[in-house]
Amino acid sequence: MRIKHISLLICIAFVCTCINAQTQAQKNTHKQTLTKTYTQAPQVTIVMIVDQFAYHYIKKLKHNFKFGLKFLLDNGINYHNAFYPHAIPETAVGHCTLNTGVTPNVHGIISNQWFEPFDTPPFDTPKKATQGERATQGERANKSTKFKKIHADDDPSQAGAIFINGTTTVPGKSPRNIAADGLSDQFGMHSTKLKKHKAFSLSLKSRAAIATANKIGKAIWFDPKYGIFTSSKTYFEKLPDWLTRFNSTRKIAELKEVTWVPMYERTSDYYNFPFINDYDHAVLNFKMASGEPIKIDRTKDVPYNIYVKTPHANKLLFDLAQTCIDTNLDSTTNDKMLLWVCLSSLDLLGHMYGPDNFEIIDFIYQLDKQIQDFMTAVQRKIGSSNVLFVLTADHGIQPIQEISYKRGLRPARRIMAKNLMQDMNKLVHKKFKTQDTQNKQAEPKKIVAKFESSYFVLDHELLNEYAPETQKEILLTLKNYLENLEGVKHVWTKDELKNAQFTPNAPENYYKNHVYKKRIGDLICMPEPYCLVTNYPTGCSHNTPYDYDTHVPLIFYQQGKYLKKNIYEHVWTAQVPVSLAKITGVSRPSASLFECLPALW
Repeated sequence: MRIKHISLLICIAFVCTCINAQTQAQKNTHKQTLTKTYTQAPQVTIVMIVDQFAYHYIKKLKHNFKFGLKFLLDNGINYHNAFYPHAIPETAVGHCTLNTGVTPNVHGIISNQWFEPFDTPPFDTPKKATQGERATQGERANKSTKFKKIHADDDPSQAGAIFINGTTTVPGKSPRNIAADGLSDQFGMHSTKLKKHKAFSLSLKSRAAIATANKIGKAIWFDPKYGIFTSSKTYFEKLPDWLTRFNSTRKIAELKEVTWVPMYERTSDYYNFPFINDYDHAVLNFKMASGEPIKIDRTKDVPYNIYVKTPHANKLLFDLAQTCIDTNLDSTTNDKMLLWVCLSSLDLLGHMYGPDNFEIIDFIYQLDKQIQDFMTAVQRKIGSSNVLFVLTADHGIQPIQEISYKRGLRPARRIMAKNLMQDMNKLVHKKFKTQDTQNKQAEPKKIVAKFESSYFVLDHELLNEYAPETQKEILLTLKNYLENLEGVKHVWTKDELKNAQFTPNAPENYYKNHVYKKRIGDLICMPEPYCLVTNYPTGCSHNTPYDYDTHVPLIFYQQGKYLKKNIYEHVWTAQVPVSLAKITGVSRPSASLFECLPALW
């Protein structure tokens, strides 16, 4: 009897061991399957960058979203506190940070444009420049205007020549001003014969496309002068056939008018917001979203400037993105694609009307539907689980100062840079003309020569007419003058800012992140919240380190993989390319020291 019991116990133990082994094997197999699925890179990674899409739009309008924005907010990994770590959050700066994973003091794009003295090394001239062209360049350098205005994507060399109607033109555009590699470069360098990696960046703005394509990706942008998508010799020997066909079939260059029909009834609750019909301080004082045709005036230098400010241009870019995928990716192969879709229209419109206006609100509702249509089309083509979507923005937007004042924010004010420059030059003339006989003159010299974004540029040739100690005193006088103005919080000289030590996350430190060689100005100005030093008497901008300008949406979504999480931890947008590098299995941008975003692993 005892032997039978022992035999039974042995059998039970053996069966249990087998069951446990089988269960463990199943767990291991399941774990391996999960690991394989988890580490497998998406075939297509699409980063949608909505220019000027501040996070405060999400808080204001999310209860009215019905389509793509609602889907992403409800189903993706949503980073509620994503910020830019720089103080001049402009298009070129933001897009470059999203690609390189570094701040402007490293990637070199400190603003959309800057001024450099003509004593800095010039751009390469075209190889076949004539003697007359060289003479013109010399004359330009000797003019009273001693600065050259450099756009972030400028490249006047033949290598950067732009394709227009089958030919190339100079000056051109390229990423030559970008001092760091980016995700697109790393993605492209991982291409092999068996698995091609293709990186494209599409935009209505050249500086957005170039900042995200960088050196190895392919940048394509819309030319509002000619009404076509184009590129430069930096990226293509000639325009690709698929892009030429797209231009010819869409025939934007033949448009005579464009009509913007609102998404909903204008009197509905969708538009029940304060100041939505306040056009008093807008650049455009007419209603674009009226349902009435808006004529395209071809007598103007840039006739399609009005078109790119409508939802039609946004839709056109989404269609181009779909065509790019259909043409350049075979879903049956191991090829991978990184696609930047840089949606510029909201920014082009937002500067005109401000964030509270009817046109802006309706534009975002139209975007809501367009995102859904685009995502659905891509998922149908590639397969829902094979596409990673990322939604973010390059910067936010500040409310129009006069509307902030109407709301009761009495410190809000618009400070005109032109008036400041006049007063500053008069101050120098009055205080210092007796200290140097060479500077006794009837009219003040324009020592304060230029203003751009957040900084003033001094004419060093004029400044050098004073003794070194006097130069220091002039700088201190100008700095004190600015700091004593209502609406100005801090002012630094370039050297002060370069050597200053701030708390890492303090807004003041964001300005330090813009000091790159000679590109930053001589006096850098930090306004108070809801104030702005500007060249423009109407409209609004986004050149401050405050929440409304630096806080942006950030959402990751891939079916079966990146789903339904709300992350309230403070994160940086510069973490995006580092995270995408890991997801896509490529090396991170080489200069980035940022960590991957939380909750993705």
